[in-house]
Amino acid sequence: MKQHKTLISICFLCLLIINTSCKQKFEGGQGISQDESFKIISDSLQSWANSKTPVGVEVMIIKDEKILYHEAYGFKDYENKIALETNSIFRVASMTKPITATGILILKDRDSLRISDKISKYISDFKSIAGDSITIEHLLRHSSGYGEYQIWRDYGQELRILSGLDEVVDVIAKNQPFLPLGYEEYSSLNSILLCKIIEKVSGIPAEVFLRKNILLPLKMHDTYLVENNEAEWFKRIPKTYGVINGNPEVYWTPGTDPSMYPFFRGATGAATTVSDYGRFLQMWLNKGELNGVRILSESTVEEALNNNGQAIGLHWFVPDSPVKKDLFGHAGWYGTVASAYRTDNTIILYFTQTYNNPKISEFFELVAYSGILEHKGPFDIQKELPNVPEQPSSAILNKYIGKYFAITPDSIRWTATIKENEGHLEAHIHSIVDSWSERLVNVKPDTFAPGYIKGSTPLALKPKVYYEFGRSGTFNITALGRVEFSFVRIEN
Repeated sequence: MKQHKTLISICFLCLLIINTSCKQKFEGGQGISQDESFKIISDSLQSWANSKTPVGVEVMIIKDEKILYHEAYGFKDYENKIALETNSIFRVASMTKPITATGILILKDRDSLRISDKISKYISDFKSIAGDSITIEHLLRHSSGYGEYQIWRDYGQELRILSGLDEVVDVIAKNQPFLPLGYEEYSSLNSILLCKIIEKVSGIPAEVFLRKNILLPLKMHDTYLVENNEAEWFKRIPKTYGVINGNPEVYWTPGTDPSMYPFFRGATGAATTVSDYGRFLQMWLNKGELNGVRILSESTVEEALNNNGQAIGLHWFVPDSPVKKDLFGHAGWYGTVASAYRTDNTIILYFTQTYNNPKISEFFELVAYSGILEHKGPFDIQKELPNVPEQPSSAILNKYIGKYFAITPDSIRWTATIKENEGHLEAHIHSIVDSWSERLVNVKPDTFAPGYIKGSTPLALKPKVYYEFGRSGTFNITALGRVEFSFVRIEN
């Protein structure tokens, strides 16, 4: 098995990808019909699959609990030319986390626990951790101080070689959090500890509790929390690929490679369909119930979708929006992402098993400009950036070109290479744990936003994410007003 990359950037990914906007109503949006809108989406998905980026993809769009669009393109098994079919089962990685959190919130609604409880009440080893100050809410909001990088720095990457959840928790309890309590930093360690608390409170394995109280009531009959390579459903999982220089590279083959998830640990491991995960999101859109079955109280749903001015609610990403708490969702490392729009009662799911997430942002750009959604989204491009300046000449862009480095608070060294390509700057960011590339558009002096322009019209600029260059060979990447990276140039 090749090295399993960290999910350290999923928070960043969700903020940048799920934050999409739409400007007009579905009928007549951008001057195109409903059929034309879906043809544009279908043609694009087919084109991407033909170019193997991604290798295979399944998309579902649900509005008012009706399926507007459901198609699959590309391959389940590229080498043997086996086509991807609708209702394939996908490993959704970190999209497991909201299911685990829902289990915790069910216990809260039953007065079996309070999210203000210290976690040491349920896991005694944590009385000596962080001054016994970490609460269940800290875990739910990813603000416990445990950073994602600690999985690799302190615990090693092969959690699967441990004997089970108890051993994983024992290992976590041997290390203090790297970051201050209250600092929002996405981490699987929070979800692992939530999983353990479910077991302590319910008295049964977490996967059994979640199946009994979420999956079965919601009729999520194609959702599984523990891999079983002898089961019939396991054969419906596509191979997982990476795309290297335009060529698919097999990353994981069901039934032949060692299981990544031999036991359930709450942060990852779920395998599901777009239909099933759509039902899960619809329950949340319906304020806790689906088809007469109530899973959560309305007040708990509202509390969970309140991000307290940050990026994360109670284990959902809830990015800034003119309509507060309007948009929420989550992504998974192998290429899956789902977002729910409360104003429109709409769910969008994009599932692939191509782990470096090709074309996800482009897909949401297509949705944004199709007019499928009525609301403005978390930002409106024309209001956010009404006058994009004339783009700088190559001579001006040249002053930004070079190689830069940054060290983040979790001691990870990041390298940024800024290049020029076709009159735009391009940023290529990488470290030992993650990498991404973005085209940049000049929006004001020395400030660029990820995206592109057509003529003088900005298209799909990332909301409130900026590359801000200083005069002394430096630049910051800010997201929602917070500096995420501070780079210094090391060579021109």
